[in-house]
Amino acid sequence: MGVSDDRSVEEWARSHPFSQPLRLGEVESGVLSRAPLGGGGVSWGVGAVAAVGWLSMAVVFVLGPGVALIGLLAIWLAGRESPPGGTDVWITVAGLAFALGALAYAFYLVEVVRARRRQARDLVFAVVTVVPSVASFFLLRDLPPEVAPRWLGVAVVAMGALGVAVIVASALSTPGTSKPQRSQPPARGPLDSSDRDRYLETRERVLGIVVDRGLLRADELEQGRINAMPLGYWEELDGVDEKERRRILEYAVIGWREFTPSDQRIWSPPQQQPNREV
Repeated sequence: MGVSDDRSVEEWARSHPFSQPLRLGEVESGVLSRAPLGGGGVSWGVGAVAAVGWLSMAVVFVLGPGVALIGLLAIWLAGRESPPGGTDVWITVAGLAFALGALAYAFYLVEVVRARRRQARDLVFAVVTVVPSVASFFLLRDLPPEVAPRWLGVAVVAMGALGVAVIVASALSTPGTSKPQRSQPPARGPLDSSDRDRYLETRERVLGIVVDRGLLRADELEQGRINAMPLGYWEELDGVDEKERRRILEYAVIGWREFTPSDQRIWSPPQQQPNREV
């Protein structure tokens, strides 16, 4: 039989005897069954993690292939007799393009290896990267050493090599299916955005409390990824091994599995629920 609990959500988080090992689904359920803290929305930490997640995906899926073409154009301009803006400007642009592109493709390669699903875009992206990289390498050979620094050649080779690695990893993977996948889980919790922000802020505060109590071992980066998960989905982290847990947290912002309408749950505000220990 449930026990009446009139404590605030923070007091509850500081004293509740959570199960061990800690189940995050139990923690989040307790948060959603109580009135949230007052506040102005999600903290900058959660917003920053979400922004970094989306920015990384933009770099990998958009800028990754495109920067190789930008780098090739910059090297070609640097090789002209009187390039607009001067040779140094275009060498700098090329260096930034291939350095950022190589970083983006390193993340993309990790995704291809982990997904183990062959996608048509892998080949397209890799070709758009490898061909400009090869062309840039030969253009650099025609430039004098004082114009083309050695580090630029290393960046060009690195990006081309990563493109080849993506082709190999994709070829060794299982062909992907045409089954569509939702990138975002169905919404759970309150529909009002301000209420959702208050619950997300409250959930973040409660996570900090349980970490301070020593009930969960998680550094600041992992806490940020846990807090970046959509409201109502912490239970996904319970009962999985460490490898699967890390995979979920890595893709927490963009979706970590295929979601269906069955993942949508009806939610009632705390004031319409009986006060009880969760």
